[in-house]
Amino acid sequence: KGVIRTFSYEFYDQNTGEANPERNFGMIRTDGGEKPGYVALKNMITVLNDKGTAFSPGKLNYTLSGSTSNVHSTLLQKRDGKFYLALWLGVQEYNPDTQVENPAGNQTVTVTVPTIAIAEVCTINTGTSFSSISISSGSFTVAVNGHAKILRLTHV
Repeated sequence: KGVIRTFSYEFYDQNTGEANPERNFGMIRTDGGEKPGYVALKNMITVLNDKGTAFSPGKLNYTLSGSTSNVHSTLLQKRDGKFYLALWLGVQEYNPDTQVENPAGNQTVTVTVPTIAIAEVCTINTGTSFSSISISSGSFTVAVNGHAKILRLTHV
């Protein structure tokens, strides 16, 4: 999508003792606890890490169908040939004015990849483990919500 890099406002929350919401923009709490965004970023780096020499990524013919409103995706490939398709809903889940969370519900998305042999899914907000997905005629479904899912796709 043309994003070369992104920046976090600050790494650690400020412990100013005042009621200023900007004191909580860090990825780590003042007590050293990890915030959900930190955990997701750490897990994403772990899952997508692919150190080594540069290579020319291939192409993957895939389509998304079903409930795709507000679904965003990014396709990546590692040098072992496996593709990683990140899917997430681009919706606001927290209202800063009312300070109320409103988590996005699941949307069922069908991923069609004619040349795929193995499909696995990982929810990076909760860990780095992948679970198998049942494939039928080159298609499978996945529940997409506000928590990014990474699909590991292996060719035939």
